[in-house]
Amino acid sequence: MDNTDIFLDRDGRAYRGIFYFGTLLANDIVLTGERIIREADEKIFVVTDRDLINGTLIMAIEQYDGDDEQMQKILHDYQEKRKCKVPAHDAVEHPAHYETGKFECIDVMLETQGKQAVTDFCVCNAFKYLYRHGRKNGVEDLKKARWYLDKAIGLIEGE
Repeated sequence: MDNTDIFLDRDGRAYRGIFYFGTLLANDIVLTGERIIREADEKIFVVTDRDLINGTLIMAIEQYDGDDEQMQKILHDYQEKRKCKVPAHDAVEHPAHYETGKFECIDVMLETQGKQAVTDFCVCNAFKYLYRHGRKNGVEDLKKARWYLDKAIGLIEGE
């Protein structure tokens, strides 16, 4: 999404959304009544309503004028993490949510499911990313599709 803001929920999870005219378009579901904080200007908002229209989650939000120490702490902790010189995870090559300890999910799948099953999985996943790229993550999804196709080709050619 272009022109996105980073919002934090009460658990400190950061996600991107587009805010305009009292509404927020985002990929993640936030419950009605939930407070969220916009990182750019540190304003706190309350989700007053939400709806799914043509596959897009639209949430009505209003600025929260009360003092919310919990949300300020979440913002502070988030900003401190961003200051650390921790290398960012690559959403295409090595997504953080597929790494557990020293093994990536795809490697564990190879060991437990076998080469043919993982090859088929890679081809199906490539199709998924190609299919949705125009409606979700654009070029990033095309790169993910390419990654899965390269992985499938590597498995077939024995690399």
